[in-house]
Amino acid sequence: MAVALRFEFNPLTLAYVERPRTLDVQGDPVELDFWTREPRGRERFWLVVAIDDTLSPRSPRREYRRARALIEAAQHAQLSLEFCYEEDLQKDAASLGTWYRLLPYAQTALTLPNREALRTQVMAQFDTLTRASFGQIESALRGFHAADVRAIAVDLVCTGQLALVDPAHLTRFSVLERRSAHGQA
Repeated sequence: MAVALRFEFNPLTLAYVERPRTLDVQGDPVELDFWTREPRGRERFWLVVAIDDTLSPRSPRREYRRARALIEAAQHAQLSLEFCYEEDLQKDAASLGTWYRLLPYAQTALTLPNREALRTQVMAQFDTLTRASFGQIESALRGFHAADVRAIAVDLVCTGQLALVDPAHLTRFSVLERRSAHGQA
């Protein structure tokens, strides 16, 4: 789930699918964990590597135990393969906790009937402000339900138009800022 949250809140990930396929690695099937597509069309497959399956886990030269064989199998299948290490997920635990708490808002935003109008209103707040907290945006848009405003603000974070200044700490006073070059790969 942690990896899915990373993809969900990464504006450079347009789409992702869990468990997209298996690769035959020296006669042994290996199930890949994710497939992603980026704005410029690049597609990648991802394998989540547990600490127990990592050689030199704390070294900058860490490696998946079966990396060579898996890379060869991916090349033979003409796939772009990336590794996601469990240790990196542990290091990002605070941000991942924030994304987990924001996920219901991101999902709700997709169902709001006034989504586009509200997106315009939230982004208009950043025409005059460099940064604003969730509370400030909700207060400025009192004509809308506060939960809807927050859902749209979170949706704008997912699409890369806004960013949380400190994703490791989430409160009503968490600050958002406009991203200048969102969606560029």
